[in-house]
Amino acid sequence: MRGTARRCCYTCRLSCANHLVHDMKRLTPSHLLRLPLQTAEISATLESCGQHVGIRIVQIAGIARAHQAPVATRNTRDFEHGCTVMDPWHDPSP
Repeated sequence: MRGTARRCCYTCRLSCANHLVHDMKRLTPSHLLRLPLQTAEISATLESCGQHVGIRIVQIAGIARAHQAPVATRNTRDFEHGCTVMDPWHDPSP
């Protein structure tokens, strides 16, 4: 019984892996997220400063910098080295 259960789990995992590979082969470049070069620059700057923020923060900051747009957030601390930040809850409206 144990060998059968183990074989079933392996077979299921193999099947799932095959489906994943099949789905990934169908992806075209238009399905992939293209991040601007600014994302890598921000990541390198933060790493050299020893500041650790999540990849989502770096992606948001890179996209905002590439489009020369501010990021509206209460979390101004994580974005201060990456792009222009505005806190709409504290900053006066323009």
